[in-house]
Amino acid sequence: MVIDLTVVDYVGSAGPGMLGCAYGTLSEKKGGLRLCGVCARVLSLLQLTKTDAFPSIDPRRKESLAALQN
Repeated sequence: MVIDLTVVDYVGSAGPGMLGCAYGTLSEKKGGLRLCGVCARVLSLLQLTKTDAFPSIDPRRKESLAALQN
């Protein structure tokens, strides 16, 4: 699954928890989760909550999709 955050400039406190839940569910099913287009403000929140440690973050959707196909 690729979550494109290109037009997202704010993530509330529930966001990192939802990403963690999605990552866990996808991992159990042998799937993958990648984020792309993360702006500096959102990245800062992900780093603060250590949520940036498990989903891979790519600059663009094209890179995320290519990585999941490998």
